[in-house]
Amino acid sequence: MLIFERQLYNMNKKIFFTFFIFIQLTFVAQQGYIDSLKRVYAASRIDTVRYNCLMVIGDKFQGLSLDSSVFYHSKAKDLAVKLKNEVSEADAVRQIGWDNYLLGEYDKALAFYDQAIQLTQKGLQLKDLSLRNRAKKVMAAALGNSGGVYYAKADYPKAFDNYFKALKIAEEIGNKKLQISNLSNLGVAYDDQQDFKKALQYYFKSLRLLEQIDNKRAMAITLGNIGTAYLHLNDLRNALEYYEKSLVLNKQLENIGGIASNLGNMGNVYGRQHDHARALACDIEALKFNQLLGAKEDVCINLSSIGEDYSALKKYGEAERYLKQSFALANEIGNVDMIKKNHNYLAYLYEKTNRKDLAYYHYKKFISLRDSMLSSENLKASMQKEMQFNYDKKATADSIKTAEEKKASAIKLEASEAKLGKERTQKYALYGGLALVIVFSYMMYNRFKITQKQKQVIELKEIETARQKDVIEEKQKEILDSINYAKRIQYTLLAHKDFLNEHIPNNFVYFNPKDIVSGDFYWAILRGNKFYIAVCDSTGHGVPGAFMSLLNISFLNEAIGEKGIEEPNKVLDFVRQRLIDNISKEGQRDGFDGILVCIDKETNEITYSAANNSPILISNGKINELSADRMPVGKGERVEGFALHTINYLKGDTLYLYTDGYADQFGGPKGKKFMYKKLNEKLLAINSEPLNRQSEILSTAFQEWKGDLEQIDDVCLIGIKL
Repeated sequence: MLIFERQLYNMNKKIFFTFFIFIQLTFVAQQGYIDSLKRVYAASRIDTVRYNCLMVIGDKFQGLSLDSSVFYHSKAKDLAVKLKNEVSEADAVRQIGWDNYLLGEYDKALAFYDQAIQLTQKGLQLKDLSLRNRAKKVMAAALGNSGGVYYAKADYPKAFDNYFKALKIAEEIGNKKLQISNLSNLGVAYDDQQDFKKALQYYFKSLRLLEQIDNKRAMAITLGNIGTAYLHLNDLRNALEYYEKSLVLNKQLENIGGIASNLGNMGNVYGRQHDHARALACDIEALKFNQLLGAKEDVCINLSSIGEDYSALKKYGEAERYLKQSFALANEIGNVDMIKKNHNYLAYLYEKTNRKDLAYYHYKKFISLRDSMLSSENLKASMQKEMQFNYDKKATADSIKTAEEKKASAIKLEASEAKLGKERTQKYALYGGLALVIVFSYMMYNRFKITQKQKQVIELKEIETARQKDVIEEKQKEILDSINYAKRIQYTLLAHKDFLNEHIPNNFVYFNPKDIVSGDFYWAILRGNKFYIAVCDSTGHGVPGAFMSLLNISFLNEAIGEKGIEEPNKVLDFVRQRLIDNISKEGQRDGFDGILVCIDKETNEITYSAANNSPILISNGKINELSADRMPVGKGERVEGFALHTINYLKGDTLYLYTDGYADQFGGPKGKKFMYKKLNEKLLAINSEPLNRQSEILSTAFQEWKGDLEQIDDVCLIGIKL
């Protein structure tokens, strides 16, 4: 190791080990989330759920391992083909294109984007409006992505064409995320065209939309882009401020690629501030992270920056080594912008080391590429019109000024000394009057500006208040829309009323979730001549409880529908083991309490197995609390198998299955729990009523008991006349 490198390492070893530990923790956290998704994928028998799991796993791997990302997005694409869903296939293909772009495989990326766009054309012919809109969304995303690749390949007309096409579609369907993406792309494009103020306008437009939808990942990228625009304007203070804001968000998001980008950009700022040792430390750390990710384009940039740092520190041998590596990689991936920059850096290096021929060669190449990238063909027509307008305006002003000067000269030659004296006196009077007018006008203008500024402050506060109100309302609506959609999905998995009536004609269901979605569920299935019905209480309520209910229903379906297990106790044993294997490896005790009943439609024999919750049988005016195992379906203190019970009943008896939500509800005059004893007495009191009337009585009694107090849990109660 060189002496300088050893000193640099010692100086920055604290930074190095801090980030080394951070990256390890990041990998562990991300891997844990990915493992959870893999378990959901393995457990689910719903193909759309499995497709979504694969897509999210692939997205997560984009920050960890790009080869794995390609693998999972490809599996999602194969599943979409199996489902004959061209829109989902297009989305998966588009993501494979993005994976290849990150790998530096530009031509492959473009091929995948073109394939995705062709697939969405078929989606636009579908009758379903929601599918057509989704096809438009995928098309806009693919167009924006391909625009980015064309820009990297310096094909600016195609890049701008795709960006504007994508932005138009995004505005048509009201998709803020895609509008943001293309606004950001245009900001980058103007930045590269060296119109940095216009780039900032697009970046800040994008940032305002991002704040509305609270997309922290994209906010981190945009903040970094704003920092870069300020860097180009040589506003180093603002540049560093926005890079640091971006770094904070990327650390929160555990986005290693984003952290690497921020470090590289901060290195640029330190280089401008002539703190080259600090710049070198940042660039070396950024290179390590990007090499780990396999991001060739970013590695190329980091190598070039390190070469610059060494050159500034007069370590020309090391500088040349890193610049040549960057130059070779830029040629390999076809990044024209980095080829141009490396020509410039090498020209400077060879000039400093007195290798004139090499310096001249690289400088000529740099000029050629620079002129090509800034040629009139690549500038927008609006810029050309603006330049022409400014030129015409200046030419007209110059001609008027010249004519006036000639006229003034002729008058002076013809005027006598007396006239000149008189004119001079008049001019003095005129100038004095004009001076008074100017002073007075300035005072009035200054007062007007102060008044306007005060008015603007008030208006801005009002606008900001209204904007914040709109953001909160929009966010709340988005959350409620998502949860209501989840409710529709959950209710399709519950036992349908028609299905229950077909197999147990005399029944009622009282189902009252605490929130929009529920951890309680009731489920039924017919297997041969045996009808199964379950009433269960999953761990938690609301969204977490609903997620658990989805898993529990999936495992019950697997046990009876796929494995063909018939005895209720063995079904619960199977489901418990599946839960332990999939979500209880690290000590979690998630699962459910519940009752699973089997009615043999040929023999009329009724068997059941129960976990913590006991069935209630009312026969001859008496209450019978049937047996239950005091352990959950899931990880618990006890490990023995569930018991199988047979129900001895008479025709006309009523069987009640319920969870703990009704009995545990606080209310009444003293704010106490309803209690199981009182609930069973209530069931006995209403037992002679028709079943549909029983459901109404139970609902009214619950609401009256609860009163103004908050409902504390989901409620599920089913009655069956035997």
